[in-house]
Amino acid sequence: MSKIRLRLCFIARIEKYEPENKRFKAKYHMSFKSFQAKVEGLQNEEVFTEDDDYLDWRFAKEAIDRLVRQKRELEYA
Repeated sequence: MSKIRLRLCFIARIEKYEPENKRFKAKYHMSFKSFQAKVEGLQNEEVFTEDDDYLDWRFAKEAIDRLVRQKRELEYA
């Protein structure tokens, strides 16, 4: 696969996760890092909706970060 096609593939995959990232940002009015600190600070308190959202948001954020990093590595290879 050519470098251009790989780059486009990374962009498409990033765009797949970006709406979920934006939805959670709007829902909680904070960044993922802030939300992560909030959820981790709730010791012995289970808020199932926030726990589920945290896991979904973390998955989307980690996927975006990984794909952006791989795209950057490809561009500088």
